[in-house]
Amino acid sequence: MKVPTIADLALEEIRQMILSGQFKPGEKVNIDKLSRDLSISKTPIREALKELGREGLLSYQAREGWSVASHSPEEFSQLEELQQVLRSYIGANIYKFVDNLDFDELENINDNIIHFVNTKQYDRAFLENDKFHMKIYGAHPNKIILEQLRQVNNAIGLQRRFILKKCIEKDPKFYLDNLKKQHKEILDSLKSKDAQRIKASFDHHFETLNEMLKRQMEEEL
Repeated sequence: MKVPTIADLALEEIRQMILSGQFKPGEKVNIDKLSRDLSISKTPIREALKELGREGLLSYQAREGWSVASHSPEEFSQLEELQQVLRSYIGANIYKFVDNLDFDELENINDNIIHFVNTKQYDRAFLENDKFHMKIYGAHPNKIILEQLRQVNNAIGLQRRFILKKCIEKDPKFYLDNLKKQHKEILDSLKSKDAQRIKASFDHHFETLNEMLKRQMEEEL
């Protein structure tokens, strides 16, 4: 087993800070402050930031430095299209690999999502929701496609969560009712191993979610 380096530890700490919502989309990342807060020297911090840039969580501009990834509405829409293409491909083929799934684990993760939404811990709910879906997708053996999906998720994930949080705060019951129903549909369809039913459950779930995001973005224009 590889012993993690200081840069590896810095990478994991900063990644979790970003994914948990401690940074907003477009917010600048201060290397000096990170070094102080994490008690890690600047060199491994810089290495970690470069890796997060490759993952799509950060972007770099000369003279400006590092900032959390943020996209124009057009870029966001195009990345969502790519995300949907990758999800649809996996959703259409995942029935072949259902035996690789741990349904007890998925049920527990889903319970965590519901708990965190009910207690208004939305950032934790989003992390668990990402885990729920990536555990399912991870049953697919094509690691290149999975890595592409992770990168796209990282590129728009934080901005997507920021918008989605506003949707939930407006009507948490609507969001929670849909989430419970649709995640149950996904799990039931996977257990059935019916290819069309599985694809339909995924498509319905993401169409509902994307419609919520679209309405919120239009309201903010």
